Amino acid sequence: MPNLGECFIASCHYESAPHPGNVHAEDIQFSTRVFIPEPLTRLISVQVIVTPKADTTDPLELNVEAALALSDFSDQLPDEELTQHAVMLGAPIAYGVIREHVANLTARSPFGLVKLPLISSRLLVSEAEVVQLDLDTPADKG
Repeated sequence: MPNLGECFIASCHYESAPHPGNVHAEDIQFSTRVFIPEPLTRLISVQVIVTPKADTTDPLELNVEAALALSDFSDQLPDEELTQHAVMLGAPIAYGVIREHVANLTARSPFGLVKLPLISSRLLVSEAEVVQLDLDTPADKG
């Protein structure tokens, strides 16, 4: 089994008016990305976006991204299978981190606790995008 390394909120934008209401799975846009910094390591990023509905007076705007590192995969797995396995393991963990962060962020709000719904992990893994890292490029190009 791989090791779970860092797991953190990479970015967060939150705005709410009084009584934002419930958030349903169909109100959420998901984005899952996979970065490959080393052959047996995968970085998984999940982004959740909730945009205000045009027909509501109590909008909720939310854009949160969580990231985590999975390492020490078996070198017997082909790259594509290793990446798929990493997404299946990591994406639901990252979404759980986002759910917890949003609940903590809104728990003391005068507008009330916002709970993101439980979702099928298929939503997170079905369209994961593999992003190539250019690790040979210097940080400052100019």
